[in-house]
Amino acid sequence: MHLRTILTELDVSEHLASNDALLNRDFVCLPANADSPEPADTEHTVLLTQLSDLHHHVGARHHSAVIALTDRPLDHDQDVPPKTTICRSAIPFDVARQRFDRLAHLAPSLDSAKARLFDSFQRTYNIQQFTREAYDVIGNPLIVTDTGNRIIATAGDFPANRPDITEQLSKGYVSQSVHQSMLDNNVIEEARRNRSATISVNKTYNQEWITSIIYYKNLEMGRFDVLAMSRNFGAYDLELVEYAGALADILLDRMNPVAAQTISSAAILEDVMNNRFIHESEAVERLSGAGFTPSPAYALIMIQGNQSFATPNYNSHIGGILHTIFPESIWLVYNGYFFLLLPLKPTSSSGYEYYEILQERILHDGALEQALRNNSLRAYVSDPFHQILECREQLYVCRMLSRVIFDDEPISFCRRHRQHIMAYHYSIRHDISVLLDKRILRMYQYDVNKHTEYIATLAAHLRFPGNAAKAAASLNVHRNTYFYRLRKLQEIFHIDLGDGKDMIDVATTLDVTEHFPTISGTAPKINPLPMDTNEE
Repeated sequence: MHLRTILTELDVSEHLASNDALLNRDFVCLPANADSPEPADTEHTVLLTQLSDLHHHVGARHHSAVIALTDRPLDHDQDVPPKTTICRSAIPFDVARQRFDRLAHLAPSLDSAKARLFDSFQRTYNIQQFTREAYDVIGNPLIVTDTGNRIIATAGDFPANRPDITEQLSKGYVSQSVHQSMLDNNVIEEARRNRSATISVNKTYNQEWITSIIYYKNLEMGRFDVLAMSRNFGAYDLELVEYAGALADILLDRMNPVAAQTISSAAILEDVMNNRFIHESEAVERLSGAGFTPSPAYALIMIQGNQSFATPNYNSHIGGILHTIFPESIWLVYNGYFFLLLPLKPTSSSGYEYYEILQERILHDGALEQALRNNSLRAYVSDPFHQILECREQLYVCRMLSRVIFDDEPISFCRRHRQHIMAYHYSIRHDISVLLDKRILRMYQYDVNKHTEYIATLAAHLRFPGNAAKAAASLNVHRNTYFYRLRKLQEIFHIDLGDGKDMIDVATTLDVTEHFPTISGTAPKINPLPMDTNEE
């Protein structure tokens, strides 16, 4: 049993230890009427005495530590003998003695309960299963949350007359008011400062909670909270809950590869993808509380490579690389798709500057392109958007984008392929040629049959609007030849190059047919790449 647990049972309000490391060491309480322990056991025994009698026990060999009690304020300048903890407690010494002796009898039971928790830990990598089995050992309902107050596991039956708890369980988050109350009452701060479980009381319902901070490699991962139902808590419960929390931290790290970044922000983003938020403000508030900085605009970057994102170690490796380039981002693997949510720099422009801001952020110093090439990856970048709740739709658009890119460039922007994405999306269920301008489709056939170059001429006209010299040069023909072809294609195919609407129609069709060559040939239908069965 930890020395800290023993001090809690003795209602110690302040203490002076010769070495603070003693507080987290395991000891066996030596009752007043106990025989002297065997020499091999003396390193693990602790003796209780009054401060006035401490001099009788300093240097004795039948124990390894001494707790010296007093009811007077402590002199923090006094010397503390080795292996000694001087404590102040308001309870009478005879009551303290009874509690201390009772702990000696509880120690085997505590060791047995810890062994059961450890056995559960060894059998599972699942935090929810471990939480259920921890409930069987601890005997009181419990909640496991991450650092963003997201509830990730529960066990046990919570009281029906606690609407505050019922609401939180239904929403999947500890409410902001409850969290703030814990901060105001220093519950969380005390648990952090002492690195140990602490007891608090909900005054409205007069019920106790044990709060234990979950740490992994000195990183705060969340909380392990237990509600007292059948009885009030004691030091025994504190140590048991603290031990369960210590095992939960390892399970959390195993379970979630996002632990390398901010575990809670990625978990909240996953909730966004699963449509768990109705209002944008709620999602923004949760992400802000997890350390993510909201922005007026965002972009989503989907990453693909030769290897599937099914291995946590591989995901963490790629996530670490990209997080170095975009430290302000959150990354997540969702349904096998790896993506980042990237906040964009705010702008005071009254126009729309976010396309330029996005391109500069993505292409800045070539770091992303180099990382992608080094790891055989590709990035598909969404348009800027302004609502975090749009992430799910933006990921879908990036998935469409990945299916219409046929070059070897590592970075592709949705902005450059809007018509291609729309055409591809329609082609999943239908023949895209029914939506295309038939004059352009006939022009392709005409060029093949008559050996003309009207498609190339029209493309040059669209590519270099108002610049006949550049258009003619791109075709390797004289300006007069260029103008002659333009006149002829207008006559043959009834296209009005002076009509803006007509130009939009032919430009869209020309863009789509140039990108998907099968449309312009004998089979005017896109042959879609294999899609997910749930893709709409």
